[in-house]
Parts: sequence; structure tokens; C-alpha cells
Amino acid sequence: MRAKIIYDGECSFCRSSVRTIQKMDLWGKLEYVAGPKGLSEMRFVSPEGKSYSGFFAFRQLAWKLPMLYVLIPIIYFPGAGIIGPWVYRIIARNRYFFPIHHVCSKENCSS
Repeated sequence: MRAKIIYDGECSFCRSSVRTIQKMDLWGKLEYVAGPKGLSEMRFVSPEGKSYSGFFAFRQLAWKLPMLYVLIPIIYFPGAGIIGPWVYRIIARNRYFFPIHHVCSKENCSS
């Protein structure tokens, strides 16, 4: 059984981000599930069934993808567990303002 990444399947920013993650998933350790429209945070479900969301999902994801190992010291730095979720929520709420990939518009993504 593989870990699952659950994301807003209606959000083009989210889909594009997942495509990037898929490219980094060289050994196929993850399963990708398009969740409901308006899913405000990415979710990571471990093979054992433990669920994480947002920043904490990203932390788990970093352990699965060797290309993200470089971020592990940063996302586990003391205080990152307090600041990280706050930063993640700001990015998630404002994802349609980011000029990367095919950005969400207010019409096709919920904040």
C-alpha cells in the first residue's frame, strides 16, 4: 500500500503542483487522489492510515521524495511547526495570486 496525496482536483494551481510532485516521485511511492473542489489544504495519508494536512502533509511528503530532502532541516527547524502552518494557509488561501503554472482564478478555486 502506498501513501496518498489528496488535493483539490478542480484547482489548476493544485493540479500543476501535483504534476511537479509526480515528477519527483521517481519510485512511485505515492498515490494521487483528486479530492473535492475547494479542498483548502493538501492531505497526506500514510500507508498505515494516519492523515496529515497542509504544512504537516508537506513534512511527510518531504520524507518520501529524495529531491525534497534538502528542505527537511528547514521544515523541522525549531519553531517551524508553529510558523509553517500559518505560512501554508496564507499560500493556500491566496493560491490564485501566484503567477506560476496555470494559476487558479477566483472562479475555479476556493480560498
